[in-house]
Amino acid sequence: MENEKMSRGGELRGAGDEVLCRSARCPRIPLSLKKGRRPANRMESEKMSRGGELRGAGDEVLRRSARCPRIPLSLKAGRRPAKGIMSECQPFTLDNRCSMLYNSTVRYDTKIRRVVMQTRQNRRVQKTREQIRAAAQRLFLQQGYLGTSTDAILAEAGISSKETLYRHYASKEELFVDVLGHLTLEQPRISSRLSEMPAPHDLLSLRQALATIAREILSIMIHPEYLALLRVIMAETPRFPQLGPLFRATVPERGLFILTALLRQAREQNIIADVDFDAVTHALLGGLLTYALLDIFFAGEDAHPPSLERADAVVEVIMRALTRE
Repeated sequence: MENEKMSRGGELRGAGDEVLCRSARCPRIPLSLKKGRRPANRMESEKMSRGGELRGAGDEVLRRSARCPRIPLSLKAGRRPAKGIMSECQPFTLDNRCSMLYNSTVRYDTKIRRVVMQTRQNRRVQKTREQIRAAAQRLFLQQGYLGTSTDAILAEAGISSKETLYRHYASKEELFVDVLGHLTLEQPRISSRLSEMPAPHDLLSLRQALATIAREILSIMIHPEYLALLRVIMAETPRFPQLGPLFRATVPERGLFILTALLRQAREQNIIADVDFDAVTHALLGGLLTYALLDIFFAGEDAHPPSLERADAVVEVIMRALTRE
């Protein structure tokens, strides 16, 4: 009788311990169950079957639909019906709908796992990179560029392997460039704000854009860490001439490029006159640098940071040179 229930009731158990609910109105879904507990008696078996709940040795609980046929649960792993009854059982195969659903679910789950693992990996890489850069910045400001070794940077960052350092930075020069960029216009906050800036469409929007850029540049120039790094560059450039080109390419040329691109957009919109962009951008950047050098860098004890309104005043002078007569 139990064998007939196993065959006619719609439950097949193979060597893999899969319970398969076969019914025209119930989806054919393989349920990966572990070893099930055998009922103590027939009454308990009927309760387990009519109650609509299948419980395995693990935590997995399967609630049967009212439309599913009753499935006897008095099975143990590896127990099979007699040979005569076994001949009536047909091999289980997924139909197209179930197969497509199963495959799409597996692909989606695999994709989600891959994205999560990649996100975690990127976070670890970014954290390590920031850790190395912060340690190098502290040492560059304290000991100078030439006085800072890669071993000292590793010790300051708490990293024991040089391979980890060279995986992120191919050389000490590259690390120094990243430190410079982090202190200047390549800061995430500044770079995102500049990238979201719309193209000018009239003189007022051009003045606002130039004022925004000038304020950002002046705020960088008067920052204590930027000025300290500038002192290091000026002091060590004679002994290490490569520092000059590194600084020029990372800081001044970056600002000149942004200003020139903005003025070209204004010229294409026929907002400003046809002027020498190189002279205008150097005048704007030089005017801001003068405030940082004279009011702070060379001022000594009389140093006083200029207000950001000085950037607006420089922009106003530049706007008069750009306006058509």
